[in-house]
Amino acid sequence: MLKTAAKYLFPSIIGTNPATAFSQNPVTAAAALEANGGILNNGAIYNAIQALASNGAPQSGNQLFQTSAAASITLTNIAGLTLMLTNGGAVTVTMDNAPNIVAQIPGPYVGMTFPMMIAVNAVTTVAAPTVTNTGITLSGTTTVTSGGSRNYRGQITQLTTNVPNSLTSGTTFTSIAQIGSSNLYTLTVATNAITTVVGNLIFIGVTAGTLPAGWYPVYSAGTTSIVVALPPSGTAWTATAATMVQPTTVPVTLAPLITLTGMYGMSAGVIVV
Repeated sequence: MLKTAAKYLFPSIIGTNPATAFSQNPVTAAAALEANGGILNNGAIYNAIQALASNGAPQSGNQLFQTSAAASITLTNIAGLTLMLTNGGAVTVTMDNAPNIVAQIPGPYVGMTFPMMIAVNAVTTVAAPTVTNTGITLSGTTTVTSGGSRNYRGQITQLTTNVPNSLTSGTTFTSIAQIGSSNLYTLTVATNAITTVVGNLIFIGVTAGTLPAGWYPVYSAGTTSIVVALPPSGTAWTATAATMVQPTTVPVTLAPLITLTGMYGMSAGVIVV
């Protein structure tokens, strides 16, 4: 932990003798060290410490409690969530896409797990959460029975990648279309079909429109109609049709994948699996 903190607190550190600057632990040698003419990145330090503090569960635990009387609800902030549904009828629960969910988690990393629970009143039922083209995979029993509850475990199985979906020379995209009011978009491909892998990247070379050209994660395994996650925006992104020329270098890009597992539930005072 101290070594990690030292990397944030003492970047570009030198001693009075540069040749032996790192011959001892930077923390114990701090009194003899100085910053090498650089400005410390206080923003990065603050964000790192805040993430550690937010993820360090207090004795009472990190728990987010919410209630909803809606017949349809979309969940984004799900880490540590306890959700009480009081609609009085069947409720449709939709999971937001993985990039949006991960953006709500301080200091996310591959392998991170977190709890979530949905409880309902006596006449409410919840089918398996909707996860279409979101980068989220359901595992186990995920329904909630009338008057019962369900405990889940979320796990981040991928956070970033630099693996592209292969393109064939001459492939073009004809349009992008926003799905509802979300930041998921349907990318329509022409000329050559693409066999896509969910969680890999695709390069959209925008020559005209508001969308920046770049690599974006794919969240559907389509061939001519592909769903991609674009950055959240107050207005819909636009892009004029163009040939999809793929760069040879693929940067490491945010493309999270999450598995949501139903562990056990409660119905009429009895634990069910």
